[in-house]
Amino acid sequence: EEPNVTRNLQAADREIEAAIREIDRAAVLDRKDLVDRPPIDTRLARKDRFRKIVDLLRSARADIEGEEDNPRAREWRKVAFMHIDEALNAVHRAATDAKLDHELGF
Repeated sequence: EEPNVTRNLQAADREIEAAIREIDRAAVLDRKDLVDRPPIDTRLARKDRFRKIVDLLRSARADIEGEEDNPRAREWRKVAFMHIDEALNAVHRAATDAKLDHELGF
């Protein structure tokens, strides 16, 4: 990848990891399974990798949008939303730099 694309994807990766940490904290409070980590598909073409990242981030955001009963978990969920949105923004910047943004619906 080009350096500017890589830099933005690394920023997205940091935000994704931060979102996962927040979601895991909330899951511990709700006594939910923390082991659900699917394997990474490394065989995707470049454009397909970007599309998969965007799809997974949007799906993760939708998954945590449900009503939260635990007030402490609500705050962690709010922070997770922020990290997911920042990851989407970083992927958008990377896709723009890679000239794939219009194909990905940004």
